[in-house]
Formats: sequence, structure tokens, C-alpha cells
Amino acid sequence: MPNQTQDSSWLENLKRKAQDLFAEESTVVDGIRSGFVDRAIVFIDLVGSTSFKIEHRENPENWILIIRQFSKLVSAAVQISHGNVVKFIGDEVMASFEKAEHAGNFLVHVREIEEALHSVTGFATAIKITADFGPVYELRFEGHEAPDPQGIVVDRCAGISKYGVPGEVLASAFFAEATWSLDWYEVGEVEVHGVGNVAVSQLGGSTADLEPRVAISRKEYASLKKERELMRAELARLDPGSVTSCG
Repeated sequence: MPNQTQDSSWLENLKRKAQDLFAEESTVVDGIRSGFVDRAIVFIDLVGSTSFKIEHRENPENWILIIRQFSKLVSAAVQISHGNVVKFIGDEVMASFEKAEHAGNFLVHVREIEEALHSVTGFATAIKITADFGPVYELRFEGHEAPDPQGIVVDRCAGISKYGVPGEVLASAFFAEATWSLDWYEVGEVEVHGVGNVAVSQLGGSTADLEPRVAISRKEYASLKKERELMRAELARLDPGSVTSCG
């Protein structure tokens, strides 16, 4: 257990650091208020990575290599399109573009990126992409080269990304309006927690399923499954042909 002197020194250092930070607040606040800029935010998610990890649990180098190759190739594609990789979140890449049209140019090459991944990894690799556009504050962290966009647009984009499926590009109406020359289709609205209803468009078609996702625990799922099986058994007892006809 640390002694009294060490604890006291650590606490005093922290207090001095806090005082320095608080002293900066008046000048920092003015800079924040005037520092918001419009940015296109894009989330690129590798599909099926969890099942791939389970399938190759005895050879973890396989899935680590896939994620490594995915991250490197997507980063290169972002940079070619004049964007910046903001962060890596597991098997997801977050990118930022100063101009919406640059992000749009990245989005139209989804198929080519998937094909390039397949040629490199040897596995059929699918990605899903979500884009948004709006004001953010680019917050800089020590030791982190790229500024980290902060704003509702990031939360909105993350919320929409939950509805993406392999090969689809979804975007908010704000991004679709900013890249109006692309082939956007309105597919409905989704409710994003803390943001509200968000109009969503899909690039090149209208196949997206925007039905609300309902999360339940494993215990609830098991209970519902058992209840369904009992109902099917009772239905079969009353009308043997009904279960087959229901599928």
C-alpha cells in the first residue's frame, strides 16, 4: 500500500494540474465557440469479424491479420480520397473529410474496396459504410495525430450505422443534400438515441431495412424461444397440418 508521502505528492500534482486547466478555461471557451467547422464523417465497418474470430479461434493470427489488412487498406483509400482516419474502433474505421464531395468519392468505391480486400486477404470481405455531414469541433489530444471530431453529427452517424448491412452505404439527409449529384434514395427515418428521428438515404438503391432494433438479454431470448416452441407444439396437437403450413 502506498505510504502517506507518496499519496500526498500525487494528489498535490493532480491539484496543480487541475488549477492550470481551469485557468485556461476563459480563453478556451471563446476558441471552442468559434472553432466549429463542417465535416463529412464516415464510419467503415468490417462485416462478420466476430464470427470469423470464433471460426479461427485456434488460429488467432488469421483474424488479427484480416483486421490489420482491412485497417491499412481502408486507411489508404481514405487518404487517396483526401480524407483523414480519425480513429480505429476494433474492426471499425472512423474517417473525416473536409469536403462532402471528397467523402462521396470514397463512398462510390465500396465495391472496389471490398474486391481489393478479397484479393489481399483471400477471404470474401464485406464492409458497411455510413456517412453524415455537419458542424464539429476538432478536438486535439496529446499523442493523437489526427484531430477528433466532436459533435451531434458524429453521434447521428454512429446511430445510423447500426442499420447498415454488407455492401450498403447509408447516409443522413444532410450528407445526401451535400452530395446531391450522387444516386441517393430516401429509405425512411430512424430514431437515434439522444438525437431524435433522422431521415436516412441509401446510395444506389432502397433495400435498407430500418425497422427498429430491439435488444434483449440472452435469458429473455431463451424464454421467448421456449414459449414459441410450446405454442408450436400446442398448435401441432390441435391442428397437425398447421405447423407445416406456417413454416
